[in-house]
Amino acid sequence: MACSKYTLTNTGSTIVNFNYRRCDDSLWEYQVELNPNQTKNIWLINNTYSISPVYVNSVSLFNQGAFPPVGQTATPTPTATQTPTITPTQTQTPTPSTTATLTPTQTGTPTQTPTNTQTQTQTPTNTETPTQTQTPTNTETPTQTQTQTPTQTQTQTPTQTQTPTPTQTPTNTGTPTQTQTQTVTGTANVTPTVTPTQTQTPTTPLQVFNIFSGDSSNEACNSGISTTLYAFNPTFDANTQFYNDPSGIVTIDLTGFYSNNSSVTELSSGGTQLGFYSLCSLLPTSTPTATTTQTPTNTPTQTTTPTATFGYYTYSLGTGSTTNEACADFSSAPNTVYGTVAGGVGPNLGEYLFVNTSLTTPVADGYYSNGVDWYQVSGGAGQITTTDPNGCVGLITPTPTSSNTPTPTGTPTNTPTVTGTPTGTPTNTPTQTPTPTSPLYAFNVFSGSTSNTACTSGAAITLHGFNVLFDANTQFYNNSDGTVTINLAGFFSDGTSVTQLSSGGAQVGSYTLCSVVPTQTSTPTRTPTQTPTPTATFGYYTYSLGTGSTSSLACTDFGSAPNTIYGTVAGGIGPNVGEFLYVNTALTIQVTNGFYSNGTAWYEVTGGAGQITSSDPTGCP
Repeated sequence: MACSKYTLTNTGSTIVNFNYRRCDDSLWEYQVELNPNQTKNIWLINNTYSISPVYVNSVSLFNQGAFPPVGQTATPTPTATQTPTITPTQTQTPTPSTTATLTPTQTGTPTQTPTNTQTQTQTPTNTETPTQTQTPTNTETPTQTQTQTPTQTQTQTPTQTQTPTPTQTPTNTGTPTQTQTQTVTGTANVTPTVTPTQTQTPTTPLQVFNIFSGDSSNEACNSGISTTLYAFNPTFDANTQFYNDPSGIVTIDLTGFYSNNSSVTELSSGGTQLGFYSLCSLLPTSTPTATTTQTPTNTPTQTTTPTATFGYYTYSLGTGSTTNEACADFSSAPNTVYGTVAGGVGPNLGEYLFVNTSLTTPVADGYYSNGVDWYQVSGGAGQITTTDPNGCVGLITPTPTSSNTPTPTGTPTNTPTVTGTPTGTPTNTPTQTPTPTSPLYAFNVFSGSTSNTACTSGAAITLHGFNVLFDANTQFYNNSDGTVTINLAGFFSDGTSVTQLSSGGAQVGSYTLCSVVPTQTSTPTRTPTQTPTPTATFGYYTYSLGTGSTSSLACTDFGSAPNTIYGTVAGGIGPNVGEFLYVNTALTIQVTNGFYSNGTAWYEVTGGAGQITSSDPTGCP
């Protein structure tokens, strides 16, 4: 196996993790930490280095080439050096071996040394032993010599070896030289090592996935259209970006759901993975799953998992009752968890995790994280049923120092500790520089001069925003390329909620349900269908929210003493305008009227039934 030496430098401000397979013993190293401004050298088997796409731009990688180094090494031999070798060399060692010694063999051997032996050319020429010329150590012995034979032996060390072996085989002469001869061997050791340089490229080939697509997760799992996608990670549910072309580009619209018949996820038009991965077996469906006959080809065989020489995999994972807790726990007090070899290198969706090496005691239900990904275990058997490959990125940890301060990369995910939510809503950072790193979503909405008009009799218009949920956007555009070319001042409604925009499309104030807007006429049911909510694989959403009688108090309370609140699956990943919130997992006791906040957005509950009637995605100072 060919090896290389990499020099990695963390140029970012956070700890990053990477994986690779070591060159010396072929063992895998997982979740290797690289601190900010830290530099590490690693020796790895080619094509085994991997890192989360989230960290790619934070790591400077310098490939120093093949290891051991190969090339024209003109042997720096100290010629005619008075190396009085008192060599009682019982060197009956015709070790044609692994020391690629380009050394002037100062063998104090009498001339019985058959140096022109071409028989030692059976040395394994691909000797990858990284011991480059460490052998001329037997030359400093003091000269207790008897027969001072200054034999100026012109031992042309076997330049007659007609072998293109990159390892200049030392004159492996089985010389039974028991002569204590101080041979001043001025060996004209002119043995240029003509070794071809093996440049192994590329270092990260794309993996092939034969999968199925559909307009919904159920369709992709049961009756999807066969297609081929490409990604960097050999494990399907560990990728956050897919391509339809093996060269790593996207040439078609990939919007939709994709499944490998085991798990399913949603992709944007550009191939970006949205939300999280879910097991097909846990999807709610009213129809029996269609047994697609293509199943023999649905398991991509190119997942190059290392050959296991042991009975389990060991993972270091944080744990918690929410995604935030698990992500934070990984940095402070990670736990050792074990996975089955059959589950492959992971953790992976569908894999079972255990607390003991005999794999008999499953882990408890909850959330687990390696600092970048989070995994939800449910069902009581230790099985991973939900995962988000970069779910920890951008999460707001509820520490006092970060209260009321949305992080600079504050993705408006509205729920920093949502236990089933993908916080990776494609990096819709509300820093008013939305150069589209992800495709814009189209909203068929209605405009008016008042909220009533927009809700009841507004003019149809199409707007575009970064977030797939209408009431989670803080900036809208009238063009799909992310520009505003008309005056957007006014009110806009998707038939369910309404908000006000500035002339430049910036969202002003909060979102309000059309059903609570004072009006004398009934609101028409203009509900655009383009707000897809991810298929839920559990019975409720869990939120960590601050509370208060005002929006300001709720924002402050989130940083000091947040409360655990529950939302219905039907309400979608939120909290969202129109969703109902509860204080128990049975969803029978509604929250009281007032304001609630996740530290970035605030939500107002009115009417006594626990329903969110207004919200502001960036309402917290």
